[in-house]
Amino acid sequence: MIIASAITEKESGSDAYSMKTTAVKNGDDYYLNGSKYYITNAPIADYFLVYAFTDVNKGSIGGLSAFLVDAKQSGVEVMGPLEKMGLRTAQMGGVQLKNVKAICRLGEEGAATAMFNEAMTWERIILSALNLGIVVRVKEQVQQFGEENNRGGKKLNEQSEFVEVVSHADVFLENAWNKIIYAAKALDENSKQSFLKASVAKLLVAEQGEKVMRQLQQSTGAYGYLSKNGIERDYRDFLAFTIYSGSNYVQNKIISSFSHS
Repeated sequence: MIIASAITEKESGSDAYSMKTTAVKNGDDYYLNGSKYYITNAPIADYFLVYAFTDVNKGSIGGLSAFLVDAKQSGVEVMGPLEKMGLRTAQMGGVQLKNVKAICRLGEEGAATAMFNEAMTWERIILSALNLGIVVRVKEQVQQFGEENNRGGKKLNEQSEFVEVVSHADVFLENAWNKIIYAAKALDENSKQSFLKASVAKLLVAEQGEKVMRQLQQSTGAYGYLSKNGIERDYRDFLAFTIYSGSNYVQNKIISSFSHS
């Protein structure tokens, strides 16, 4: 069973709470109208977890609710798959809802923002660790390349420019791993700071990690540009982390909101 999370809309992007999708209650049932986009696994989903406003006037605090929708029921139109730069093994698409009766509501009415924020805290920590692993893999591949290749009669691993790139990667990995551990510890302790620390970890991994990945790829020259060697795919996949699970811009906004509170 595959359940796809449907919160993003074309016009809202990472500003998820400016969505237009609504859920109107009729008796004990809710009827959903709206469109969601950029949904991972949408083309192959059995169900959708749809976020919609039950009270537009209340906004995201008290007005947003979450619902389960069957992908095959009447009024549901699934779109995709969309062609992407990276993460091509994970299908992406959208879903249009026209007066769709929800199977059920998850949690209390108006409680979806708190639910979503908790889910994002987990997701950002876990995916930060996953993407850090991509950097580790590429760094090790680059080091192996440097050991096996010479330039000017000297191994690349012994040349200052190459060594500096690897050193920068090591420093980044150490710093990023510490931030991930701090965030995971805060989450484990149910700290109110876990949401902030998860954003700090994600922003560091996404923003600095992209630069490190680019430097690692470029340090190998044409080797890193060839599809068969895998580095270019890892780089394309990593770039997506600057967008999904909240873009770098969104993480900066979250961090800034804590510093001014």
